[in-house]
Formats: sequence, C-alpha cells, structure tokens
Amino acid sequence: GFPIRYTILTEDELYERRHMMDKFIYSIFEAKHMRVVDELDT
Repeated sequence: GFPIRYTILTEDELYERRHMMDKFIYSIFEAKHMRVVDELDT
C-alpha cells in the first residue's frame, strides 16, 4: 500500500484560495492523481 494524501476545504475556501492563486491549491490541481471507484456495491 501507500499513504493517501488529501485535504478538506469548504467550497468558499477553495474559490477564495483559487482567486488568490494560492500555491498549495495550484499544486493540488497540477499534481498527478488517481481516482478510486468502489464498484463492489456494498
């Protein structure tokens, strides 16, 4: 396995930080990422 890195932001905080061109937010959007989908339907 490997560690999962994530952050939780409110929608308002996300838009405000994107408007300020926040380096952290842009690094998230530019980074390589993976989508995980639960198809087991449990």
